[in-house]
Amino acid sequence: MLLSLNVNNFAIIDKIEVEFDKGLNIITGETGAGKSIIIGALSLALGQRANVENIKAGEEKIKVEAMFDVPKNNEKLICLLDDLDIDYSDNNLILVREVYENGRNVSRVNGNLINVGTLKQIGLHLVDIHGQNSAQRILDKSTHLSFLDEYAASELNEYKNPLKQAYKEYKKLYEEYIKISDNQVKEEENLARYKREYEQINAVELYEGLDDELENREKLLSNIQEMFEYINGSYDLLYKKEGNICESIVNVEENLIKAGELDNNLSENISLIGEARTLIEEAVLFLREYKDTLEYEPSELDEIQDKLNKINILKRTYGENIQKILEYKAEIETKINLIDNFDEKIKNIKDGLNESKKKYKDLALKVRQIRKDKAKSLCEEIKKNLELLSMKDTDFSIKFTDLADDMQFGENGIDDVEFLISTNNQESLKPLDKIASGGEISRIMLSIKSVLSEVDHTPTMIFDEIDSGISGRTAQVVAKQMWDLSKRHQILAITHLPQIASMADSNYLIEKKHRNSVVYTSFKKLDEDERISELARMLGGITITQNTKIHASEMFSQAKNYKNKI
Repeated sequence: MLLSLNVNNFAIIDKIEVEFDKGLNIITGETGAGKSIIIGALSLALGQRANVENIKAGEEKIKVEAMFDVPKNNEKLICLLDDLDIDYSDNNLILVREVYENGRNVSRVNGNLINVGTLKQIGLHLVDIHGQNSAQRILDKSTHLSFLDEYAASELNEYKNPLKQAYKEYKKLYEEYIKISDNQVKEEENLARYKREYEQINAVELYEGLDDELENREKLLSNIQEMFEYINGSYDLLYKKEGNICESIVNVEENLIKAGELDNNLSENISLIGEARTLIEEAVLFLREYKDTLEYEPSELDEIQDKLNKINILKRTYGENIQKILEYKAEIETKINLIDNFDEKIKNIKDGLNESKKKYKDLALKVRQIRKDKAKSLCEEIKKNLELLSMKDTDFSIKFTDLADDMQFGENGIDDVEFLISTNNQESLKPLDKIASGGEISRIMLSIKSVLSEVDHTPTMIFDEIDSGISGRTAQVVAKQMWDLSKRHQILAITHLPQIASMADSNYLIEKKHRNSVVYTSFKKLDEDERISELARMLGGITITQNTKIHASEMFSQAKNYKNKI
């Protein structure tokens, strides 16, 4: 609930510091005293739109600070605070909003700087404001389903989470189906290109290192005549030419053997010549075999150069080296296989999608039936309540629209609901914003909130001049309903009616005063005697007689007795 509100330099407010109580908090005062300004200042702290024109004349900024306690049963608020990493360990939330002349906004929650959008999200979980001049939730058709679901919460709880999970599964498969269907059209257009590219790469019979092998062979063949002359010349010197090295070393070996017979000291070194002869013979054999390899078909060089040219074209087109070309080949091979099997894959996904859709719709239809059943009783309760609020000829209904299009499915099911009303039996049912007046809207909201009071977890509700267009007995009924509602929620209400003010748990008086020719606003909580005096003012207007004071005292006592009996 709202614990305190500090306002600085907002409109005619210089500085106000006020603490609020639980239960029914009533704000009263003369017309023009600034009662609605208090609600405007609080709205600013809750993230509503700021207007620099509201900065008090001569000041540079507005500052509004609102302190709340954190309701333990408001799971959505707690999850939001946890997601934002806002510390609320002391169970308090302090919302601060500053608006400067240049339009700059500064927002904080428990000292954490946040943007205005986030501040507004937090504010929606703390306060529900209903006023004739404010944008009211009930007029927003998109909120009607949430009102109905709050009313049907106990029956819906079993199905809501499974429905959300079924929707997530369906949405995931639906998006996958759309994606692969779109890809099929695009990829089938590319299939011919993929196959052409695959064949172009496959025709070269690539493997890593092939280009190095071919370049070495090309270098050899391009210089093969010169190579042959070197090898053949070496072969002739060693073996074929008259007086070649092989013949000469044999002669050397024979001479040394004979010399060794004359000198035993030579015998140990004669073997070196024999080893040299063996190595030379092995070299001759190598050269003979290598020389044979230098024989080739003239077309081989052309073939190698053609293949190298094809490899270079592939490198320029598909990758800077053979490895990348082969990787691209594998990639398009996968795409070709995928396209060739698209029909089967799409069928499998579609089968899964249909199964998921059936599961989702079965749950959604169960939820719809619960909603329709509860909608009947909700309408009846609201109509009975409105009758008590002098709207006895009012008909209230909830229209269901089937979201049949798959694109309209959502985690809350396949229903779109809208509240319809007719405020007299001569009019047909129409949307709320097309037929209801400001005062009627406030009473409708009070009726709905009264019916939903046990399941609505918004801790604080504000009613700004809900008493428009009512008086007498109706005003008494409104007052009692507001007090009943305040047993489950903190209520702040601005009123001109003494019947409503008399039911207050706390009454705050706002007054516009003058000091040294300067207008300022005061805001104070009234004690019991002051409350009776304020009731007398509201009953008597300008002239307050003794009878008016007696009437005010009786009204206060009657309200007190009513509350004590409940």
